[in-house]
Amino acid sequence: MSAVNNGPQIVRSGLVLDLDASYMRSYSPNVMPNPTDIFAWAGVNAANAATLSRDTSMTRQYGSIPMKMAVTGNDPFTNTINYGPGALSTWNLAPAANGQTWTISVYVKASVATTGELFLMPADSNGVAITSYFGAISISTSWTRVSFTVTISAATTAFIQGRLDGPNSGGAGINIWWDGMQVERASSATTFNPYYIGNSIWRDVSSNNRSATLIGNPSFSNTNSGIISFDGSTQYATTSNIALSFTTFTMECLVKYNSLSGNQGLFTYNNSNFINLWKGSGVGMRWEVNSGGQAITGTNDLATGVWYHFVGVYDGSRGILYRNAVINAGPTTLTSHTSEAASFEIGRYAGAGNTNGNIAIAKFYTRALTAIEVSQNYEATKSRFGF
Repeated sequence: MSAVNNGPQIVRSGLVLDLDASYMRSYSPNVMPNPTDIFAWAGVNAANAATLSRDTSMTRQYGSIPMKMAVTGNDPFTNTINYGPGALSTWNLAPAANGQTWTISVYVKASVATTGELFLMPADSNGVAITSYFGAISISTSWTRVSFTVTISAATTAFIQGRLDGPNSGGAGINIWWDGMQVERASSATTFNPYYIGNSIWRDVSSNNRSATLIGNPSFSNTNSGIISFDGSTQYATTSNIALSFTTFTMECLVKYNSLSGNQGLFTYNNSNFINLWKGSGVGMRWEVNSGGQAITGTNDLATGVWYHFVGVYDGSRGILYRNAVINAGPTTLTSHTSEAASFEIGRYAGAGNTNGNIAIAKFYTRALTAIEVSQNYEATKSRFGF
């Protein structure tokens, strides 16, 4: 795993939402719902020619509790397939289509060196497997991460499913342990993320559990230790409604635009009132703290392909907009409000449009950060973005 967030630390006091794509626990392309507890699904779906159990005596590799497959006959396996009526379930891992390239990877070891196979199987809309793609693996007596990649060419595809296999023959009496399973739409296995909680979730790392749902399948990349790319049209992230009371507040976001055309919402907390960072058409970043034009606008010299660290602060009477830890607009007297019950939206503002570019960080504080604290947050992240 890559080390992230070393050096200066961000300000924590008053932090109620912290979305930072550099944290391993914040986002993963893995579509496997239980990567650190394979038995959670394997035990439900049973197994062929093997007895399955959670092996708490085995030192875990990268997951939580390795699954032990005690082989009792030929071709032992366990899979995510659900056949028959009502087959649409958790174990149909993710939507899939012809032409997509998928990779399954897992950590594995055995009591004696043996062989096995990894399967990826497209399924129809009823959750029934259409065909099987598989690759042979060597299983040693030490933990090894193995993987198999395939491009789907089945006639019809609705879901992707997975399967873990032991030796085709002669395996009775062998024990095989599996841990840290990952299934992803990728041409190779990416770094395993043990904190994965859903491939459509951008996890809040403030400990307040205000995670955002990624809408429209924006893409994650480990560039700059982690960014999420939005298309300026249908893609954004949103939380459920979050009721907060405050008299002062701060909104922070890191963005790199692919296009500066039109209005582009960046980070919003809006209901009947508005708290927004957004780029207006033909102008710079705007910091809006209420409806009725209560906003200030930064300089109109933004460029594409450049990272910006924007912070909007409201201290109870004045709005201040910082760009890269330097005041870009204000302080200006503005009138705000003291409570809100709405969703946070990242990469979108209904009155403006969507972000066309990359977002790495979105933070909200229920207090006004000082200039020194704004600078502290900037210093804590600038090495990632070439400031």
